Amino acid sequence: MKVRFAPSPTGSLHVGNARTALFNWLLAKNQGGKMVFRLEDTDVERSTEESKASIIRDIKWLGLQWDEGPFLQSERLEIYKEHLNRLEEKGSVYKCFCTTDELAVEREENKKKNLPMKYSGKCRHLSKEDIEKNIENGKEFSYRFKIDRELMEFKDLVRGDMRFDLNLIGDFVIMRPNGYPTYNFSVVIDDALMGVTHIIRGEDILPSTPKQIMLYEAFGYKTPQFGHLSLISGKGGKPLHKRDGATSLSAFKGDGYLADALFNFLALLGWSPKDDSEIMPKDEIIKRFNLKDVSKSPAQFDYEKLKWMNSQYINKLAPEELLEFSEEFILTKYPEFKGLDIEKKLLIMKAIAPRIDLLTEAPDWADYFYKKFELDDSAKEIEATEDYKIVKEELIKVINEETDFSVENHKPLIKKIQKASGKKGKALFMSVRVAVTGRTHGPDLNYVFAVIGKEELLKRID
Repeated sequence: MKVRFAPSPTGSLHVGNARTALFNWLLAKNQGGKMVFRLEDTDVERSTEESKASIIRDIKWLGLQWDEGPFLQSERLEIYKEHLNRLEEKGSVYKCFCTTDELAVEREENKKKNLPMKYSGKCRHLSKEDIEKNIENGKEFSYRFKIDRELMEFKDLVRGDMRFDLNLIGDFVIMRPNGYPTYNFSVVIDDALMGVTHIIRGEDILPSTPKQIMLYEAFGYKTPQFGHLSLISGKGGKPLHKRDGATSLSAFKGDGYLADALFNFLALLGWSPKDDSEIMPKDEIIKRFNLKDVSKSPAQFDYEKLKWMNSQYINKLAPEELLEFSEEFILTKYPEFKGLDIEKKLLIMKAIAPRIDLLTEAPDWADYFYKKFELDDSAKEIEATEDYKIVKEELIKVINEETDFSVENHKPLIKKIQKASGKKGKALFMSVRVAVTGRTHGPDLNYVFAVIGKEELLKRID
């Protein structure tokens, strides 16, 4: 088995394309096959080097390693020209001199008459003399493939039996006037020459499949198996918008998502194992992935579920791993974090891990280690109690006397305050928390005490 991922580098890699890449990769891994990575950059006006680089970067970040490539179609133009010559020798193509404006008028006429939006085929019947005259006059031309059949049937790996009325499809362009092939032409040649056996892609490409099958047959190449994935929708089945998650993978990374969490989430967009498993390591997803379990219905992008899944992955990270992923975000708010002792950095990671859903939230939870907040209403209520005053007085005494503020010594330290103040439960713990942080909630205080130490504790409480 050999699959391929072949995006067009005309923008960022969005979740739909990323899900397609992932499903191809999972299928190949499950079957012991290979994945080809190809950049279809023949749209010279829209393809950019920046887009090529970002797609490669994003695919690597998601954890998908291809086996062959990346190949660039722009470097294969001679191959396409040679194949065009083969079709021209067979009489399967013809030169079309229709201009963009003429084709637009034709489409408009078809629309008014409720006719199929297809090319009339008028250039198909040009005489040899007319063709030579047009060329002599410098008229630009494209090449169109002749459709000489009425029906196309094939079995889709996801959608089952498919049937297309080819009377609704006009002779189609395979080579542009600028010498660059169209998508349908180049993709067939590349997939055939690269040995691709299975093509898994979005259902938006489904209408082009009959054209591609006809080209495979015209060249005498073996037609691969096709599988078309339903598109990803937003809430309520509406088209996916940016606010729903239709954004680039690099944006997800910048928003604080872990690659493994996004990998897991995308795998479940349109596919599900036979049970209700959700959090699954890559090896398990690979082992269980099967196209038979891919749904024909649109997959809904649930932003909240992705966020929850990300929190689960964050919580499973070792402190060292969380530090690696979150440090860049913390440094944007606290540059001084860079010089903090590694032991204290790891304590902060342990403290914030259960609190954050996104890595971008790490700086706000790091606040507790860098400042005392101004008291909010709930903290002011605690501060106004007699219990608070008593606990605060004893807290200052114990801290002045104490030399060990480690995590391990926190509980004995609190017990000393409890014994001296005679307070326990909420009266004790809330009073200590408000005195040190200015808030009634936050990370576990044993980490705060261990990181900020004696001098800073006394400064905050005073």
